[in-house]
Amino acid sequence: MTSTMRRSWICAGTLLWCTAAAADTVPPPAPAWPDSFVARLEALTLLATLNSELLSHDSATATLEHWCEAHRLASPARIVADRVAAGDDPPSSEQRRELAATAGEPVRHRRVRLRCGPLVLSEADNWYVPSRLTPEMNRVLDTTDVPFGRAVQALHFRRHTLASTLLWSPLPEGWETQSAADGGSAQLAIPPHVIQHRAMLALEDGTPFSEVEETYTSNVLAFPPPPDRRPALQSVGERLVGAWRLVEIDYRGPHGETLDPFYQDGSTGLIIYDPSGWMSVQIGAPRRRGPRIPAVRVPEVHDSGRLTAQAFDSYYSYYGTWDYDAATSTVTHHLESSLIPAEAGMSYAQTAALEGGRLVLTVRSGDPGRETVRRKVWERVARAPSQP
Repeated sequence: MTSTMRRSWICAGTLLWCTAAAADTVPPPAPAWPDSFVARLEALTLLATLNSELLSHDSATATLEHWCEAHRLASPARIVADRVAAGDDPPSSEQRRELAATAGEPVRHRRVRLRCGPLVLSEADNWYVPSRLTPEMNRVLDTTDVPFGRAVQALHFRRHTLASTLLWSPLPEGWETQSAADGGSAQLAIPPHVIQHRAMLALEDGTPFSEVEETYTSNVLAFPPPPDRRPALQSVGERLVGAWRLVEIDYRGPHGETLDPFYQDGSTGLIIYDPSGWMSVQIGAPRRRGPRIPAVRVPEVHDSGRLTAQAFDSYYSYYGTWDYDAATSTVTHHLESSLIPAEAGMSYAQTAALEGGRLVLTVRSGDPGRETVRRKVWERVARAPSQP
């Protein structure tokens, strides 16, 4: 059997292996990772970390055991080798050469699944020269499920990597030249196999005694994705940066909810906070009417005054600078220019709160007992829609 055929055999059995490790140990559903740029970057970082750990340590068993414990994949975090009775798989002529084994020298084959609790973390094929091990080591390998690395650890062996392949890259090719778009509410699809290694194990004097092919499964990521630390690292003011779409305007007077005297029901709008300190806001009423688009800015005679007034009354906008006071949770807009000319140079302060991913801007006015409260609720706009 060729090396490629062996790998195909391993790949075909992965999903069955993951559920058949033991009759009473069924792996729980793997936690879902969101299909977001941040989650993909985190998954790539974790795989690179595991790969680095595997390459820098002689025992893959010990490395997986530490990984299992650090990420709480099972308790106790102990690696167990489940032997797979797949028949003898003799070494290739290339493997005999790499093992420095003569044509008639016995080379045994051992196939196992390394699992932590119910989770199969890797699938491994070992070809080893039994004459270079102790009788007790051979007995353990022949009759027990002890992992290979643990069975021969008394040899103080050295591991030499022959090949290391990342079978899955969470970030697509060319990601660095593309926008960091998220996949919405979709889950990240992680393939069954993520890393593959081929290595040689040698005695302290350099004599090789085993060649191993290891394929690491998606279960190495079978833990909840790292928490989103961005909100904890950013102040509310920093989190205001971006574009927000108007969801609703709630206006309440002394006697409860009432009609807003300024904005119409069903209004739409957009507010933008730029990290440079500039901002702008536009709010428009539904079903707006107005004069036709003029060729020049000269008022028309026919009904222009009424239609212009309708257009003016159904739209509101201004731009200027903004700042945020963390002590009072207040965002202040300093107007440079406005649809209402008299507002230029004025400043408007509003209480800002982030509630369930939405931005709520609140303005209170009036004396106690006769207070009115206007709440504008905005939701973040992830990105502008693509144009045809």
